[in-house]
Amino acid sequence: MCGVILRLGLTLDTCKDLLIASLDARYSGHLLPGVQEKLQARGPTAIGWRQVGLPFVAQDLFAASLLQVRGAEPISSSSLPLADKAGSVLLFNGELFGGLNVAAGCNDGQALLHELCHSDDPAHMLSRLLGPWALVYWHAASRRLWFGRDALGRRSLLIQRPSEQRRQLTLSSFALCTDPQAGWQELKPGVYSIAYARASNLLDPGADSCLGDAASAAAAEQVFRALEHAVRTMCEQIDPLHWGRHMSDPADVTALAAPVLILFSGGVDSTLLAALAHRVLPGHLPIDLACVCFDGGQSPDRLAALDAVQELSAYAPSRLWRLVEVDATLADVATLQPRLLGLLHPADTVMDINIGAALWLAARAEGRLCFAQERTRRHRGERSGGAWRSSAKVVLLGQGADEQCAGYGRHRTKFREGGWEGLHREMALDVGRLWLRNLGRDDRIVSDHGREARHPFLDEALLQLLLSLPLPLIADLTLAPGVGDKLVLRNLLRLLGLPRAAARVKRAIQFGTRLGKLANRRDFGSNRAANISHAGSVKLAQLGLSGDS
Repeated sequence: MCGVILRLGLTLDTCKDLLIASLDARYSGHLLPGVQEKLQARGPTAIGWRQVGLPFVAQDLFAASLLQVRGAEPISSSSLPLADKAGSVLLFNGELFGGLNVAAGCNDGQALLHELCHSDDPAHMLSRLLGPWALVYWHAASRRLWFGRDALGRRSLLIQRPSEQRRQLTLSSFALCTDPQAGWQELKPGVYSIAYARASNLLDPGADSCLGDAASAAAAEQVFRALEHAVRTMCEQIDPLHWGRHMSDPADVTALAAPVLILFSGGVDSTLLAALAHRVLPGHLPIDLACVCFDGGQSPDRLAALDAVQELSAYAPSRLWRLVEVDATLADVATLQPRLLGLLHPADTVMDINIGAALWLAARAEGRLCFAQERTRRHRGERSGGAWRSSAKVVLLGQGADEQCAGYGRHRTKFREGGWEGLHREMALDVGRLWLRNLGRDDRIVSDHGREARHPFLDEALLQLLLSLPLPLIADLTLAPGVGDKLVLRNLLRLLGLPRAAARVKRAIQFGTRLGKLANRRDFGSNRAANISHAGSVKLAQLGLSGDS
């Protein structure tokens, strides 16, 4: 599933630290048209809802939509939300890559429901799952409601707590409105129950790393194996019938089905994901890459992406690499503003809307096609005349690479101020707050196109491996930018034969696309004035940007 909504009108005290006392007002159990449209955008395969009749509430509504990428048998709207004969109901948004046996050709959500219904300890069972997930689960036999997110918060789940004026509890993949008084918050990762609140320590991404002696080559080899396994798992867990557009004319390279889309800046993270996707996917399949630009095709990310595609084509000349050049303007962002504000909420800063706009346009992956490989010689250097849109349902994202491998400028500041210990603390803080600052927001943005975000750099096994390695082997900030930051990932690119990508300096998406520069000039008069005002942290409401979508 890709979209979930639970609304409860409350009648009694329930969840400590989450709910307030004695709420008995009823509410409408129907989905408003705008909410239904957002839900279906996240899951275009099917959508459904039902009222279960929970014993401790005045009224309930479970709603779900599905972007089906697994399971040989199609799941219809009449089957949503997933339920068993005993009356248990599961709203599930995610992908399971381990910790639960999912037979070939089966849907992981259905397998998870079966396992939950037969588990005496759902929190413990959920703690074993590998992969991104957010869920709401009503277990009829125990009369208990469970909900939560994986330990990294890779799938969005927002909570709207009750108040004296709003006597209901809502859990949703996206904010149902953007009224600042509505109280939407990112649900902190963990597993919770309606009878009591208990966070399960599924994984501590901020645990101390074990600093010791190891060779750089050995570390790179370990990380390579773990990351390649993560990419393989996330690429293979898509049944071919869910790839999207299928081959209609073998001679038409625009009609071939691509299993995955990679949001592509030409930098270290996205180029490494592209190279590893090539290693694990069958050779006859295309790989779609999308790069957004707000500078007439001349932004740093666009130029880097064009160079990286050429480098990938030399590395893997038999692969069909399709770069989608997404060109946009500030006017396009203004047109999208109401929709973006609704998706971003409760994220509410200038940085959020700049990142969100660039990410939304990149994830749509609609623009001109650029080919560079030998097998499409007749297209080399050419671009298709009309707009083309990728039909891939799965998007590979690089989130987590900078946080775990010291890719941000502030990491250098902390290293100068506090040495290796200060750097480690900052990196642990970054990983620990990914769920709040990045992942929920980005999941809402990507899913709005009926695509599913997958994060190879946040694979649990890779994360634990990086925590176990000596920090100087992951990043050596005594070296220059473009050399020491993300050192282990740069070493992997060199080992693969991609030295130009290995040397690229990090640029955040809002700056690499030039959107941040243009927006700063519009909103603050100049980049200098924006820097003085700390523009990224300015609240959107201060700029008059708020309201329902």
